[in-house]
Amino acid sequence: MLLKITDVKDFMNKLLIGEVFDRFSLVEASVTTFNTFTINGKLHYDFFDTDTKGCFLRRIPQNIPSGMM
Repeated sequence: MLLKITDVKDFMNKLLIGEVFDRFSLVEASVTTFNTFTINGKLHYDFFDTDTKGCFLRRIPQNIPSGMM
């Protein structure tokens, strides 16, 4: 999907804070301001505590390649 954003402030508010995009699955994103922030869709499991990490690992479908995790 390609979007042409006419009101960046409103769009970013809806993307990051609002619920408008909650039904979308974000795979990759790049936001450029004073710096470029890149989201590649890969979770860093070491960031999470043991209980949270276990919840994520139980939900991973079996057909996802290990390099995507």
